[in-house]
Amino acid sequence: MKLTRFPLTTVAASLTLLFAAGSVSASQFYVQCPEDPDVANPGVEGDLDSDGIIDNDYACIHVVGTDGYNMMADGRRLYTFGFENVTPTAPAQGDTPRELTGVPPDDFMKEMQLGGDQPAPTVVQREGQRWFITLSNFPFTPRPDLFDAHTIHYHGFPNANNFYDGVPEMSLSPNPLASLAYFYNLVDPGTYFYHCHVEATEHMQMGMFANLWVEPRQNQGACATGFGPVDCSGGFDAATPPGSYVFNDGDGSTAYDGEIPLMMITYDGIFHDASENVQPLDFLGMKDDYLMFNGRGYPDTVNPDTQLPNGDTEFAARTNQGNPRAADVANDGQSSAAQKLPSIIDIAAGETFLIRLSNLSTTDILTLQSPAVPMRIVGTGARELMDEGASPNGLDSGLKRHFKTHSATLGGGRTWDILLDTAGVPAGTYFLYVSNLEFLSNNEQDIGGGMTEIRIN
Repeated sequence: MKLTRFPLTTVAASLTLLFAAGSVSASQFYVQCPEDPDVANPGVEGDLDSDGIIDNDYACIHVVGTDGYNMMADGRRLYTFGFENVTPTAPAQGDTPRELTGVPPDDFMKEMQLGGDQPAPTVVQREGQRWFITLSNFPFTPRPDLFDAHTIHYHGFPNANNFYDGVPEMSLSPNPLASLAYFYNLVDPGTYFYHCHVEATEHMQMGMFANLWVEPRQNQGACATGFGPVDCSGGFDAATPPGSYVFNDGDGSTAYDGEIPLMMITYDGIFHDASENVQPLDFLGMKDDYLMFNGRGYPDTVNPDTQLPNGDTEFAARTNQGNPRAADVANDGQSSAAQKLPSIIDIAAGETFLIRLSNLSTTDILTLQSPAVPMRIVGTGARELMDEGASPNGLDSGLKRHFKTHSATLGGGRTWDILLDTAGVPAGTYFLYVSNLEFLSNNEQDIGGGMTEIRIN
């Protein structure tokens, strides 16, 4: 088992009392990321994910739980919690290691503060893979008085061991400057998400959630080689090439040409301001006044660029050693731009497009409408819509239960797999929006909120 060490050499002055007994520079994040056993011993486990490569079946990501800021579409800035991807990507430069996304260790604390993304880093997995997600808990910057633990709860995933479930009553919750690695053996494709389950109502209201899905073996053409569903009839045979499918459907009925995650998020601005300003949190009076798709309200949903509200490019250059990331800081000259995912849906005429829809609202049941482009819902809760198979009473037939509609309603914590069928729909721009009228605005600003565009070319 390989342990990679990420040293922390600086820390905010407000936290130094925690380490009176030892050096702050000695504190470290420990990341568990074992390599595939087939690297050293080819054939020990074989090709677990059916992609034709035997030694790439173990995957890792390192995220930190921290805080940050979001810019609402009406220009209001809200304090948030979130996750940030700090998986190593850059090699050392001379004698200077760059172990977290290319950041030198001496600059790690400065670089990672206020870096929580909305939504958090998207994770895309393959059926058959073995995944290790390391969560490190990073101290809150504006609220050094908070010592909240965090977890990762893989929502909807059938964990065999509660240790990795992320529910604090049954699993560990890393405290600030601690880390915990979660292990997942991926056997069920579909759309999930992950979120923090510590003080879940507060931490989810504040923004600790992310898109996540598992691609089926059928994408690798594995249905025809015995790794997919038992029944590969209906013309889905060895001549069928690998492609993009939502599930191991056996007949290609969940095929699509393009995809996008669409996470519906709602915020209560008063609750967020109270959290930033160290005021009592009104859980009983929580009433959300912003709805966003992937962390943005309309018209920001159709802005293809990373959100850069009044960005300070000089600060970005200084903190990234002359190599600024796109849209690095918000208008305070310190916080990272969190809203990286647009929600534009571009489709070529005649194609089928997949929306991986989830509702992360802690307050509202939401309905998504597509009046002009028909929806075909093929799955929910990471399961294809179909009967389980013939039952003793004869009520279950094993038939698929996909259905067409122009609206999809779901409560908090639910997901739908929706295929947009553009066959016969004229080229043009159409709206996709929530029918909850109070959310078709950015708080008091009319015309905005939960809306984006479907562009058929």
